[in-house]
Amino acid sequence: MKFLHTADWHLGYRQYGMAVREADFMRPLDEIATVAVRERVDAVVVAGDMFDNARPPASAVQAAKEFGRKMGAAGIPVLSIDGNHDLSGGKWARLCGFVPLEQDTAEGTPMYNAGGVWFAGIDFCRTQQLLEKLKALKERGCDLHGGVMVLHMEIAEMTAYSTAMSLRDLEPLMEGLGAGYVALGHIHNAVAAKSELGRDYVYPGSTEMNDISELGLKYVNIVERVDGAGWRTTPLALFAPRKFEVVDVETADGIDEKLAPVLASPDTFWLVKVNLSAPGKLISRVESALKDRLYRILPYGNRTIEEQVERKNVVVGLKDAIGKFFGADTDEASLISRIIDTPEQAKAIMDEYVNNKETK
Repeated sequence: MKFLHTADWHLGYRQYGMAVREADFMRPLDEIATVAVRERVDAVVVAGDMFDNARPPASAVQAAKEFGRKMGAAGIPVLSIDGNHDLSGGKWARLCGFVPLEQDTAEGTPMYNAGGVWFAGIDFCRTQQLLEKLKALKERGCDLHGGVMVLHMEIAEMTAYSTAMSLRDLEPLMEGLGAGYVALGHIHNAVAAKSELGRDYVYPGSTEMNDISELGLKYVNIVERVDGAGWRTTPLALFAPRKFEVVDVETADGIDEKLAPVLASPDTFWLVKVNLSAPGKLISRVESALKDRLYRILPYGNRTIEEQVERKNVVVGLKDAIGKFFGADTDEASLISRIIDTPEQAKAIMDEYVNNKETK
């Protein structure tokens, strides 16, 4: 038995306000469908954030529906969970012809069988809720017999977030549920780890670059059962994503010098981000030079990749402080961390928090 593991498509994301970037996020779906059919997989697993938000544009929904149609025609079920960006109670998954794993469990079927292997999944939720849902699955007799658990979450040992759940806390639950492979989503770079008990925890990464820290190839994983027990993961690189160049321009004299490599190599740099230290007339100069390229100008923007990495470290430190102040597993710490990660969804996150409090 083998399946294709993918996550974090973020369909509908119009990065930098560019329609061409929205199309770039949809482009990998055709290739993923081709790989799934070519590899004769028994299932495709989408570990959350299929869409960039819970109200995706019609074009994004249509792209996902077309993917579901292709997989249905090939007899390949698409098993999915909701991520933090597209929480909808499985609504969009069902509309696109996918199997929403948590919704199946909520309706009395703790597991889904594909190719003789059991799958279960939990939609994105705060840490304490996740623990409770996993324990509830065990109480209902869920035994994956070495199969697959699908989760959308951060694991401390595999990410920069020390306030995330630790493998030490997660492993007993995965052991109790009989999971042999934990198909993860949420982290956009490919990361894999094996627990002391030999259990595989794998992030395939996103299928398109959401942030400048994600430069490089993107992958899906072909995951194959070995000797009826263990799992072998083979990453397959997708077509190279649109390449990205960052240019810092400080003076008028620096424009020609800094942009020269970009302008001389049109086949190398297809998307250019220009950080201007002194905007004004320089903007028109840069626009004129880049008129045949895809570009984004950031007056007084983040100047270097190093500075963006530094900002990310500040965010990690802030989350650590929040965890220590409120307690890492408290509702308050989870609330603030979610708002920091997705500030554009702050209102929706607050509404969800208030509703949860009112119903308790």
